[in-house]
Amino acid sequence: MHIKLFEKFKTYDYIALVIMLICIFMSIIFLVRAALSKTVNVEVTTIPKINYKVHLKNNDYYETNELGQGMKYVASLIDYIDTDVYYSIKSSSLMDYDYSYYIDATARVYGDNSKLSVLYEKNKVLIEEKKITDNGKDNVDIHEKFNIDYEEYNKLISSFKTSYNISSVSDVSVVLHVNAKAKANGMDKEANISDSNTKLVIPLTEQTVNVEIANDSKANTFQAENVKDRALKDLIVAIILIVISIVLLFRILSLISFVDHSSLGEYKRKLNKILKEYDLIIANAENLVDEKKYKVINISSFEELKDVHDNLGTPILFCEDKKLLTINNL
Repeated sequence: MHIKLFEKFKTYDYIALVIMLICIFMSIIFLVRAALSKTVNVEVTTIPKINYKVHLKNNDYYETNELGQGMKYVASLIDYIDTDVYYSIKSSSLMDYDYSYYIDATARVYGDNSKLSVLYEKNKVLIEEKKITDNGKDNVDIHEKFNIDYEEYNKLISSFKTSYNISSVSDVSVVLHVNAKAKANGMDKEANISDSNTKLVIPLTEQTVNVEIANDSKANTFQAENVKDRALKDLIVAIILIVISIVLLFRILSLISFVDHSSLGEYKRKLNKILKEYDLIIANAENLVDEKKYKVINISSFEELKDVHDNLGTPILFCEDKKLLTINNL
């Protein structure tokens, strides 16, 4: 039976059998992964911080040439501003970070005191962009120390205003731009951070100035999308593989059924035809003839056997040997 079964198999049937086995194996893997999956909740917090000191030009009034932050300053005495920018990204689990940052300064002249419109602006990069990869960390820190040349920006904007007789407000904004991507094991998506809110704003062309720090020490916390680690996707893939396996299984089972009964069907069809056409010369026997008492001659076809009958005038005895049918897979 096995020999006949595989003789009937075509190349694509073998391919279907292999694909079915692979699908069953892969569906088991995906089902196990889906069963073992768990929800991954990652909290990411960004903490910016800016410190500065105002350095003064030589003068006869201040006993020191360095003033701390949070004061009001005489603009004409400011030489430069010594600035420290800190930025920390903290997460509740270990993550792989890819992040970049740079710092620029933009001097602006506004159309009115609301600062909704801009008449003129000029940008300058203070710290060139830096790209960093840091894996397996629960926090990354950015720290840059640099000087802001207040007099340079003040002279530029003062010249512009004088040239066009403009009296509207103006300032220079020093901004830290951060872009970061972070991913933890089990997360389907990355946590994305794009932050340009950490800044130092300094008024220009004023007699006295207050330095404003935006977003200083303000922690921003968000959850990394509450993502599940592929559980749903694994389950969907497993179901698809199971469906494919079932379809291929029916194909193979139908082929096995066809092979098991095709020979028997052909035998029955021919037997019934002979019994019907030659009913007058065929006698049904209840038991097999004991061949040991006779000389047995094998006839190649029923047509030859019919010729013998015609010549001898003896009936043809018919008895079906069920054991022989089983041995021959019929």
